[in-house]
Amino acid sequence: MPVTIALGEFDEATPRAASEALAAALGGVAVTTIPGAAHIPLFEAAPHVNSLLAAVLADN
Repeated sequence: MPVTIALGEFDEATPRAASEALAAALGGVAVTTIPGAAHIPLFEAAPHVNSLLAAVLADN
């Protein structure tokens, strides 16, 4: 099952270190920063999230 972790560039609610720890615990999955987004990238930067998801799905 493909897994990717996306966080907003300006997310203050979830520290990048927490996302990286989760990625390591899951087996080194990718952590991707969504430019211009804060805590809810799906709403704040939908085109970037859509592109990321399309790439993950295409690779798997």
